[in-house]
Amino acid sequence: MNCPKCNHKIKEGYVLCDSCGYDIQMVPDFDAQVETEMDETLSALLEGINLEELTDEDVQRLSQTLDLEATNDLKRRLELARTHDLRHTDSDDKRRNPGRDKKFRLPFNPLLIIIPLVVLIVLVVGISSAVSSYKYRNSAEGLMERAQKESSENDFSQAAQLYQEALALEPENEAATLGLSWNLMMTGDEEGAKSVLLELIRRNGSEEAYAQLVSLYESEKNYPAISELIETCQDPYIKAQYASYIAAVPEFDQEEGTYTGEVVLKLMSSVPGKIFYTLDGSEPDENSEEYISPITLTYGKNVVRAVFVNEKGVKSESVSHIYEITKATPDAPQVSPDAGDFKHARYIEATAAPDTVIYYTDDGTVPNEGSSIYEGPIIMKSGRHTYRFIAVDEDGVRSDMASVTYVLAVDEKCHESEAVNYVVASMMAVGQIVDVYGTAADGSGIYTYQCNGIVSEGESDYYIVEELFQQPDQTPQKSGTCYAVDTLTGMLMRANRNSEGYFEISAF
Repeated sequence: MNCPKCNHKIKEGYVLCDSCGYDIQMVPDFDAQVETEMDETLSALLEGINLEELTDEDVQRLSQTLDLEATNDLKRRLELARTHDLRHTDSDDKRRNPGRDKKFRLPFNPLLIIIPLVVLIVLVVGISSAVSSYKYRNSAEGLMERAQKESSENDFSQAAQLYQEALALEPENEAATLGLSWNLMMTGDEEGAKSVLLELIRRNGSEEAYAQLVSLYESEKNYPAISELIETCQDPYIKAQYASYIAAVPEFDQEEGTYTGEVVLKLMSSVPGKIFYTLDGSEPDENSEEYISPITLTYGKNVVRAVFVNEKGVKSESVSHIYEITKATPDAPQVSPDAGDFKHARYIEATAAPDTVIYYTDDGTVPNEGSSIYEGPIIMKSGRHTYRFIAVDEDGVRSDMASVTYVLAVDEKCHESEAVNYVVASMMAVGQIVDVYGTAADGSGIYTYQCNGIVSEGESDYYIVEELFQQPDQTPQKSGTCYAVDTLTGMLMRANRNSEGYFEISAF
């Protein structure tokens, strides 16, 4: 680019002429299509210029107006004209056109055409830019940008209006929805803000929508609304964030009904807070008895009603259970070993009164008459497991529950699933089954194998894999055969229970 004042070459990126100090007026970029049209128009203009009329001074002025490419084009045309003697001498003109000097002619100045054309092009660029600016300002993105500006200047009503216009263009735009709710809240339209946030939560479970709505309810101290909102949330992460607002009803560890003997009742809650209860059926509140330890229910009719109050002071609905106590309950089973961590497997044993049946679970659930019956020593399972036991007498009276938790972590290089696979492979090798699905060689049924736990013998630990057999249209039954797989070596052995219920390991 040349300086308009002194025609000195301006370095790229400079806005001042380093020769004369002239301030260069920078023209903003414009649309490529418009620029192309300008170039074509200027080229057409050069085509129409009578080179015969141009002087060197005219060329210098045009060079200051045109861009480099157009200037070079002009110079090439002028050189070509001169080479072919297109410029006529005055004598030639007089000879060819006698009396020409007698006619009055205005001097031709190309700038009279170029300058208006440039002004026209600038106007076109300006209009194009204005149209583009108008389109952006009225797009969803442009409307949101304007809304943010209005909001930052505390014009919340105008900001809300702009967010609504953006949502009319993009109804699913979460950022616009959140912006609308916040500005509605700032204008005092809290109900409108709540409606917007609830709809956004319903649509996509927005974490930010939960945060805004909880904040809004918090400002109103409307804790029950927060509790209801979070209780119905399906996102465990969000639910954990606002767990302190939840006021779920207390849980009872004993189902209501008729019991023989005393019942020790535990009340529980999954979130921090307090439980208050009454034993006469009256409505409990913060002035009632606070639940601190298990409640012993004595003979007769016991109506236990409880309510939970969370750390925010939100009270749940009350819940009641009725217990009819008729006679004493059996003693809870005695379980050994005590709860703890183990590197080698131990047998779990339980004892109770002779006239009772012991039921147990190994998954931490409360046992009942439908649970597994204790028939002898139980082998430990790998990992962490909670065993619970009850004793039930011949009249169906349940004892208190005994609960122990064991964590077993033996040295192993062979996983229990691999142990089962070893047994299956071995049975195929000896011809008992014909495929990995356990199909019996004689076609009489299907053999399946499952790992029931781990036993230790000496310094070795073994997975105990029990065999089951299923005939067509029958349920699987224990075949009475068990196998042992070394947890370190994967060696397959036989495992047989002796008369006392303990496993003896022998060669396969």
